[in-house]
Amino acid sequence: MRFFHLLHAAIAAGLMLAGLGSAALAQTEDTGDLFAQAMADSLLVDDDEAPDRAFEAFGTLCATGLAKACFNAAVLAHKGFDYAGALGWMRKACDFGKMTACYFVAAELTIGETPDEPEARSLFGKACAQGVTAACLRFGEMLEYGIGGPDDARKAFDVYKRACAAPSGVACDRLATFFSYRDGFDSDDIAKRATLETACGLNTWSACSSLAEMLRQGQGGRADQPRATELSAKVCLDGEVMSECDVMLLTLDT
Repeated sequence: MRFFHLLHAAIAAGLMLAGLGSAALAQTEDTGDLFAQAMADSLLVDDDEAPDRAFEAFGTLCATGLAKACFNAAVLAHKGFDYAGALGWMRKACDFGKMTACYFVAAELTIGETPDEPEARSLFGKACAQGVTAACLRFGEMLEYGIGGPDDARKAFDVYKRACAAPSGVACDRLATFFSYRDGFDSDDIAKRATLETACGLNTWSACSSLAEMLRQGQGGRADQPRATELSAKVCLDGEVMSECDVMLLTLDT
C-alpha cells in the first residue's frame, strides 16, 4: 500500500490506531525501542515499506499519549500530502503538550476556507507562553491589530519584548515601533535605537535600514554617517533591500 493511502486509512480509523497500540506495546518492554525503530525507519530511503512501518509505530505511540510520536506522525502525513491527516495528528500532539504542534495548528487555523482566528490566537498564546518564539510573533501581531479578539497594544508590547530577548530580531524590530509616538506609549528614541541595534545585530534587514536612518539623523544618540553608510550597504548587498540601494545612489556626487 502506498504511504499516503495508509495515512488516509489510519486517520479515518483513529480508534483502530488505539487498538493497534495496545497490541504492539505488549510486544516491547520499552516504548523507547519502538520510537527509536520508527525514527530509523523514517530515515530509510531504500526501503519502500519503511515509511509505512514508521507511521504505524508513531501512531501506536501517539495513542498512548506520547506527544512527539503524534508530531512525527503529522510530519510523515504531511510528507505524504495528507494535509488534513497531518492537522489531525498535530492536534493530538498539541493536546498532549507539544507546543510546536500547537503553533502549527494555530497557523493552519488562520488560513483556508473556514479560518478560526480566535482559536488560533489562543493557541499562539499558549505556545508563546511556553517559549515558542515563532508563536510569539504571530500572537503579538494578533494582539497588536485586534485579530481573533480585541486589540491589546500593551500586551503585544510585552509579548514582543519577551520574544526579543529570546532573541528574535523580528520581535525586536516590532518592539522598536512602540517607542515612536504610539498611543499609550512614551516616545523614546534612545530605547528605539538600542532595540534596533539588537534587531540589526540579528540580521533583521528592516531594522538595519531604520537604524541607518537614525544614525544619519542623529536620533537617539550622536550622528554617525560612516556607520549609516556601512549599514545601508550591508542591507542593500546582503539583505537585497532595494530602498537602501537607492539611498546609496542618492548621495552627493563629488
